[in-house]
Amino acid sequence: MTSKTRQKPPPAHSESADAPVPPVSPASGKITPLAEQAAGLPAFVMGDATAQTSALPVLDRINQRLERRLRLILEPIIQKRLAVTLDQVVTRSYFDWQADQHAQSYLTIFGLQPLESSAMLAINQPSISRFVDIYFGGHGHQTADAMTRELTPVEDGFARRISQSIIDALGGAWSEWIGVEPQIRSRETQVAFAALVPGDCHVIACRFHIAWDTDAGEQITILYPEAMLRAAQTTIAHGESGSHDQDSAVWKGTLSEAVGNIRFNARAILARPELPLHRLMQLKVGDFIPVTVGAHIPLSVANHVIATGTLGEQNGSAALMITQLEQGMSS
Repeated sequence: MTSKTRQKPPPAHSESADAPVPPVSPASGKITPLAEQAAGLPAFVMGDATAQTSALPVLDRINQRLERRLRLILEPIIQKRLAVTLDQVVTRSYFDWQADQHAQSYLTIFGLQPLESSAMLAINQPSISRFVDIYFGGHGHQTADAMTRELTPVEDGFARRISQSIIDALGGAWSEWIGVEPQIRSRETQVAFAALVPGDCHVIACRFHIAWDTDAGEQITILYPEAMLRAAQTTIAHGESGSHDQDSAVWKGTLSEAVGNIRFNARAILARPELPLHRLMQLKVGDFIPVTVGAHIPLSVANHVIATGTLGEQNGSAALMITQLEQGMSS
């Protein structure tokens, strides 16, 4: 038997510019980020390239926030403590990404207004079936036809609710940098028919791994067109966008509405009768105290008179008709 000398693999990082770049992973068939760059795909940087400590700092923060939100969404379904981690972030052509996906996938195309273009949420349909089975008390074992059959009406409804929750959570994860409003635009179950961008356009795929106990877990992917993230980069860099004033107006309107709904106790004192002390000491049930209602009744809030009015009736009940507003209260 001829023995073969095992060669030590090259180090993952090298100071030499000619150091070999790791190839496509033979175990997963996925292109690693370094292999993407070796293949000639452009590197995407979000933010100021001159002050970067990581390739995608803003997107990294968004993904970190989404990790926590995904756990909150999925733990009530799986009914176990979940470990949600960002598996990988890669830049690929949309055609290559489609070719690498499961044929039966639940795809939700959505917008993040005011950003242009659309993003996509991808969940394998067998994953949806497992979630539903676990939620209703099963063990999550996949049936023989799980890889090929279509979703049942119950599974489809379940998938809609999960995808809506995840997309809303993603909008919240973006809120630290850009106020966005998620809007679902279409749903698709065939990867080949999901028209997100032309096949030769580059997309950034953020794949999250959801695991529990000793289970291998499932994957959820958020897909951004490169053009969408570049637009977000410009908006973040400039600190404002065309919709900034509109967003500010919406925020101010919401704040004004909330403040306007604060309730105060208002008092309208009809009379202030004066009684001597000996009369007060002799009061008993059934006694009458004469009062005189003035022509002008003050209306006060927090011991401050804000208006005066006259006593009247409206819809069968006593009411105060405002006749004069105090200074500073007129509109």
